[in-house]
Amino acid sequence: ALNYTRASSFERDSKGKLAAVRIEDQETGVQKEVKTGVVINATGVFAQNLHPLPDKRFRVRPLRGSHLIFPGHWLALDRVLSFIHPRDSRPVFIFPWEGCLVLGTTDVDENGSLGADPAITRQEASYLMEGLNFILPDLGIGPDNAIASLAGVRPVLSRGGKRASKESREHLVWRDKGLVTVAGGKLTTFDLLAEDALKAAGPWLPRPKAPGGGRVSFPATSERWSDFDRGDWLRLCGRYGQRADGVLKNVYQKKITGGTAPVRVASTRTLWAELVYGAKFEQIRHLEDLLLRRVRIGLTLPKGGMEIMDRIRAQTQPVLGWDHERWEKEIRTYGHLWERAYSPSPWKGKNGG
Repeated sequence: ALNYTRASSFERDSKGKLAAVRIEDQETGVQKEVKTGVVINATGVFAQNLHPLPDKRFRVRPLRGSHLIFPGHWLALDRVLSFIHPRDSRPVFIFPWEGCLVLGTTDVDENGSLGADPAITRQEASYLMEGLNFILPDLGIGPDNAIASLAGVRPVLSRGGKRASKESREHLVWRDKGLVTVAGGKLTTFDLLAEDALKAAGPWLPRPKAPGGGRVSFPATSERWSDFDRGDWLRLCGRYGQRADGVLKNVYQKKITGGTAPVRVASTRTLWAELVYGAKFEQIRHLEDLLLRRVRIGLTLPKGGMEIMDRIRAQTQPVLGWDHERWEKEIRTYGHLWERAYSPSPWKGKNGG
């Protein structure tokens, strides 16, 4: 797994078969050539940049889906609540996630730079609040109660002429002598898309060994689990699998603040030990990697966690090894990114959509 890395070109043999891919680190400029007989190009909205679509009737249409995130105490949900938006009869959802409530999603063309983090717009936020107030008029949630926003861009295969929400979510998989490209699809059909992609790559892959018998085991017998309830156990094992026990090695306060009990990051379900583990083992280049991707406290805490940044720094600086100047730069950059792409207040400046 290589972060901040792009495929810059492919090498083929005399028969046109894929033989290597040249990759480039986007921050250091270092280039390497990787010998390989097959590449799966699963790059979403960038898929046709590496290989043109084989069916000229289609084009990749980037469609943005945006969400607002609220504190979980506003509505006691243990499942997804789905409803039809009164304006356009689109399905909208509100669901529990990481101790919060997520309201979404929208379906609009992404006209901004695909190289930047997508961001919710004022119109999308108003649309989502209109739907929520229609279905739950007495809930008392307003836009000022949101703590964050989150947007993504779908690589929808379009034939043209349809409204965004009416576009098909079908996917295509095609191969070109070792280069397998996938495009389209949606989250709820990811397993089918992955299966089709692996079938297409099959001729250039080694035959897989038959899976071993028995069930996957989790480290539930470790003494480090004694202070956890079942919800913690399921969450950590589901996220880290066999590595969960390694995460827990530093979970106790005696490792962090001199106490004896597990500690969480502020009001979230995230453990401080997860930040330390991520900082040490999960290829952190920038602060945004840690707070928005390895853990999600940048989305589940007000101001993206800036109010507890001193403690975040104290816990992770020993393993990240950043000096004072680097930390100050990372905090500034993260703060600007959060305000632009993850703030819950697009009505204070972000337009479009």
